[in-house]
Amino acid sequence: MPPPKDSLVLECFTFGNYPVGNDPVPKPRAECKFCRKKYAPNTTRQKQHILNECKLVPQSVKMRHSEAFSLAAVEEAVDNPGSNNVGPGVCARPASATPSASSTTGSESSRASGEPTRRSASMVRFVDQLGVTEKKTLDEALARAMYASGTPLSTFENPYWKAFFAALRPSYKLPSRTPLAKTLLDREFEKCVSSNKAKIENAQFLGIMTDSFTNIRQESVIDIVVTTPSPVLYKQIFRRTERETGEFVGDEILKVMNEIGPDKFWIFVTDNASNMQVAWEKVTEEFGHVTAIGCAAHCWNLLFKDLVEAMSVVDKYIKHSRNIVRKIKKSSNTLAVFSEKQTEKHGNKGISLKLPGKTRWAGAAILLNSLLQNKSVLQETVISEQLVDVIDAKVRRTVLDSKFWDRIKCIYDLLSPLHAAISLIESNRALLSDVYYLHKKINECVNSNIAKLRLSSSEKKEVKDILADRKGYTIAPIHMAAYLLDPRFKGEGLEDKEIADAVECISKLARHMGLDEGKVIASLAKYRTGVGFFATQSVWDSALQLHPAVWWSGVCATEPLAAVATCLLTMPPSAAEVERRWSDHGFIHNKSRNRLLNTRVTKLTTVRATLVAEKSKGKNVDPLPVAELEEYFKQYGSQYLGQAGGHGGGGGDVGETETGDGEAEEESDEESEDEDEHTDWELESDSGSGSNSEQELEEREPERRTVAPQRQPHSPVVNRTSNQDQPRSTQSQTPTPTAASTSGSQPLRRTRGATAAAVVATDSGSRQKRRKKK
Repeated sequence: MPPPKDSLVLECFTFGNYPVGNDPVPKPRAECKFCRKKYAPNTTRQKQHILNECKLVPQSVKMRHSEAFSLAAVEEAVDNPGSNNVGPGVCARPASATPSASSTTGSESSRASGEPTRRSASMVRFVDQLGVTEKKTLDEALARAMYASGTPLSTFENPYWKAFFAALRPSYKLPSRTPLAKTLLDREFEKCVSSNKAKIENAQFLGIMTDSFTNIRQESVIDIVVTTPSPVLYKQIFRRTERETGEFVGDEILKVMNEIGPDKFWIFVTDNASNMQVAWEKVTEEFGHVTAIGCAAHCWNLLFKDLVEAMSVVDKYIKHSRNIVRKIKKSSNTLAVFSEKQTEKHGNKGISLKLPGKTRWAGAAILLNSLLQNKSVLQETVISEQLVDVIDAKVRRTVLDSKFWDRIKCIYDLLSPLHAAISLIESNRALLSDVYYLHKKINECVNSNIAKLRLSSSEKKEVKDILADRKGYTIAPIHMAAYLLDPRFKGEGLEDKEIADAVECISKLARHMGLDEGKVIASLAKYRTGVGFFATQSVWDSALQLHPAVWWSGVCATEPLAAVATCLLTMPPSAAEVERRWSDHGFIHNKSRNRLLNTRVTKLTTVRATLVAEKSKGKNVDPLPVAELEEYFKQYGSQYLGQAGGHGGGGGDVGETETGDGEAEEESDEESEDEDEHTDWELESDSGSGSNSEQELEEREPERRTVAPQRQPHSPVVNRTSNQDQPRSTQSQTPTPTAASTSGSQPLRRTRGATAAAVVATDSGSRQKRRKKK
């Protein structure tokens, strides 16, 4: 008798010839190893005996053949709904799932009639089946999850993923990369495009913004985003031989506006590059009701750069700080010691040392913050016995100099409000009206903190000129009009000329909307004076609970001014949303996926942006009330310095590098030596003891420094040039403030017998020897 192929039968039965009854001739039989029961050669019958009849089967056999025993338990549960012999994890079928017809008494009659037996019918009901509709639904759900998370399309071709899904749902066959990259992606892309078009059609007021970047293959890509006010990635343009001139960008913007309907657009936002300003002129000449403005975040980044370059002492100490961070990160040994001491002091809540990006000038505030938070850790690192011959003597002296830390804190207090404004205006909670308020706060903070620095009169004058110059570039009449109509501000602090410009802007918008200008301006007067409809206190109380645009379109919908106010308070203040699409693009089209076709990248980016936006609908995007804005600026520095002096909690991994779009250029050794001296300026509080006079500071000031030429202020018709402005970086660093208390510096601890005094004395002796040699 040939042995059966079933592994369970082979393991549980002995095969041979045995006597049967009175027949002297032995017959081939299979004997159960456990209960010694014999069967005629029939693999199915033998297997059934082991699974359902034999009570002596060892547990080890059941474990090795668990799948077969689970299947048998399910069959028993289906055939006998009232039975309690259902194994763990097996769900009994409802009574309706059992066969309704009575079973036959003999298998022969069933087979003769061609009808399935009760057991075979039960098996059909048990088998995991997948219909066409369900398969399509599962494929689309899987594809949607992959597109939203940026998962590579070939992920599930891995055999381990296939094994997992086979165990999870045997009847479901995973789609291959081909349908994920073609049919499924096309289907999801069409759904997202339809959703975005419906969102645009339903919106009453639209804004448009654009910016360009370079992808992983060094191809230039232009993104065009439409705001409804929710942002929608409308179009991606991959330039080939065309140059990115202002004419080219302007033509592409006009194409999009004409496709959607130009009457719905009210604002055009870009950076301040010269080609974009040409595009501004082209768009505003074609559609006079559209206002072109510069991205507020970009303008303030340029303001940050101008201020740092105008104040030589600030520029110098930022270079000092950058040099310290580089020296710590440059050596793996030094970084290891720093990380060890940071872990001892802060555990896993330490903040890494950070370097600013090349064109993200506001990143200098992040640099100074990371130094201040790691002050005590850096001081212990530079006096460590392990690094006596590794740490540069200049770096050691700087880190141990208490005046250096006082000055770094002073500079941080000067620059952090500007960084706070950039962080806020790039968020989804910012409105067009916030630009005027935040710029006013920047001026106040800079003027109040600049007094702590001993600047020359020419430097002070240059700082004032820069603030006035950048205001003309950042603030346009449309910002003033939005600031006037925002119930949080009501135009507080606007000068007479600014109010006149705001009213003129409101009249222009009302005229294009076909509204009665006289009624609109009369409604504005009532709004400002609190009479008529606006005389009720409950109206103003509701403004504290609602988004300003919702307040105008809901509570004040009957006022002639409502349409203009709603329009202005739904316009974007910056082009930060375009840069977020850069991040999506870079996340999808990375080095390991650089073979993706551009058309496929566009689809993946659009789908990801749309799906993520759908899941973000419930997030709070209401702007901050005035009281919270004031507190935000007041507490920004102290909250952000939650770990200064060695206390508080933070985020980030120890030793983690966060450099944005790259580190700045390395300074030469000669420049570093020159930067080592700290005696060229003093804090205001030190002016009584050896401080330099303004005249001496002026004499020491470099002759190359001149006041920046005055630029033309904002105007509805663009007539500006900006050769100095540089294109923005492709990445952003937005810090997350941490709430914790600020404390002073902590005393240094001994590190393996080495003391700060001994190390400084050694450095001093070495410095004297070098001077003698010179």
